[in-house]
Amino acid sequence: MRAIFLVPVLIACSADDPTAGLVSIELQTESLEIGSRQSASFTIMGSYEDGTEVDLSAHAELSSSDEDVLVLGLVESTRGHGIGEGLATVSAMIGEVESNALELAVTIDPVQVGDLVINEVLADDGDIDANGDGETSDESDEFIELVNVSFYTVDLSGVKVRDSNYAEIGPRHVFASPTHLRPGEAIVVFGGGSAESLSAEGAQFVVVSNEDSGLDYGLSLNNSGEYISLVNEDAAVLVNLAYGDDDETGTVETVEDASMNRSPDIVGPDYLDHRLIEGSSTTHSPGTRANGSAFPDLDEWFSQLLPD
Repeated sequence: MRAIFLVPVLIACSADDPTAGLVSIELQTESLEIGSRQSASFTIMGSYEDGTEVDLSAHAELSSSDEDVLVLGLVESTRGHGIGEGLATVSAMIGEVESNALELAVTIDPVQVGDLVINEVLADDGDIDANGDGETSDESDEFIELVNVSFYTVDLSGVKVRDSNYAEIGPRHVFASPTHLRPGEAIVVFGGGSAESLSAEGAQFVVVSNEDSGLDYGLSLNNSGEYISLVNEDAAVLVNLAYGDDDETGTVETVEDASMNRSPDIVGPDYLDHRLIEGSSTTHSPGTRANGSAFPDLDEWFSQLLPD
């Protein structure tokens, strides 16, 4: 009689059902403190009834308690990006099994060279009430629109806006602390008045803050030409634009009674009269693209910048 031996086969993790025999999962990451230029990578280890441990990161569903602080899945499902200052708790689920929770602290890193573009400038405002305060003013309705073109939320605190006459009249604006700008987000600086009536998805609005008595000079953007620069506290030039008489290349012309706007928005190499840009029906568009649409949200921004 032939003996028959039954050999038990233990399958720790089935590709079809990783929950079979799963006892617990542990969420792991290298650091609980990240800056906005870093990302948090998570690993999910599963423990099975037979005592084996398996990396189940590909099967886990992660969640963040505050997506205004930490967003998951912009690049990879197991990677988190800090987009706002504060604390966020991350946990994972596989089937009905829940992991431990990890609390991450996010801080916002300073803006760097290459993070910003000047997207739109209104220097010759004519009778335009650009800031929406019900009054037209040669100083108050001038504006500069900046867009964060990086992958990171950046801190503009202490950054100065200068013009050609900086040596005589000082900076035109100093960004307050904190001033945080998310990827793809715009911030518009007006020469004065009030911008409280304005709102747009993906945009912030501020009024100049400088040492002028009564803000007499506003942004001080000359109609005939200007050199605009943003500098950090180390006096490094973060971004600049010269137009009209101050543009030695002769490529950015002055515009009367309308803004000059990148065409296309954000990425365009040229600044055109706002009225001539395809899709535009206005003379200016602070806080939106030239056609009036909102600046991209995080998902759209990352999908545009990342390869397929």
